[in-house]
Amino acid sequence: MNFKIESQISIQLKNHPGKIAEVTEALSSRGVNIRAISVAEESEAGVMRFLPSNTETARASLEEFGFTFSTEEVLSIRLQDSSGKLAFITKALSQSGINIDYVYATVEDDGASSRLVIKVSNIPLASRILSEVANAA
Repeated sequence: MNFKIESQISIQLKNHPGKIAEVTEALSSRGVNIRAISVAEESEAGVMRFLPSNTETARASLEEFGFTFSTEEVLSIRLQDSSGKLAFITKALSQSGINIDYVYATVEDDGASSRLVIKVSNIPLASRILSEVANAA
């Protein structure tokens, strides 16, 4: 397991056809790749969260196209997919009093490399905990 702190961009979007396409077209027009993404919906609006390949270029593109967004730090964890890894990581964080606000992840195939994105209440402490348990995970 290895991890790093990354900048995530969050955009509130109306729940209408084409809104995600507008954002992704704005990003692709500047050559920004989305390395991880989550879209959570509600009846009238939703939140699109993503890790861009280049945060500054993504921000500039979104500003140019008139999007309102926020940027926050999250933990991006690379690990080999296997049963119990998520339980191990979340238990280690919870035992240190760290709240997990949300998680999203990708896994291509069983046993393949995966990326876990976690928004936590205390990134410095979570980083320290993950460093301590990295070899055991």
